[in-house]
Amino acid sequence: MLAGGPFAGKTVVLTGSLSGYSREQAKAEIERRGGRVSGSVSRKTDLVVAGEDSGSKLKKAAELGVRVVDEAAFPRALAGGTTVSDRVRAEIVVRGRVQGVFFRASARQEALRLGLTGEVSNLPDGSVEIIAEGDKKAVDEFVAWCRRGPPSAEVEDVRVKLRPPRDEFRTFTVAR
Repeated sequence: MLAGGPFAGKTVVLTGSLSGYSREQAKAEIERRGGRVSGSVSRKTDLVVAGEDSGSKLKKAAELGVRVVDEAAFPRALAGGTTVSDRVRAEIVVRGRVQGVFFRASARQEALRLGLTGEVSNLPDGSVEIIAEGDKKAVDEFVAWCRRGPPSAEVEDVRVKLRPPRDEFRTFTVAR
């Protein structure tokens, strides 16, 4: 076991099928990095890794506000995860034709792929506001995505303020 590994002291739940790992391999990798794998989601769960065809465990994680990452972010977490020192918070405002073009849903999908937490919401002036927290490299990649947006968006301007993370989110959501 790696003392102080990225999963040290964390309880992780695996759900759905992971294309790159068998359930036993994923469990062994998490345990080798100091984590504990549980078969059910509870308030004590720190992270849910959601593969394809995730079911009730993913729904329960959302209900409890447990942080969820998809299988694309799992190898990044295994490779070193995120420590307190390399985590950031990005407060982002995206202007242009960004409402009514699936920007929020696409941003959520991209953020979850990158293992970020936070939220995205529409603003009354027609822009989109995003708070994203996570590994600095992943946040930078997300900001680059925001500058493009989904195919039907027309991004004109992106304002970003980087701050220390507040760790107030457990997953990434679309706010109404």
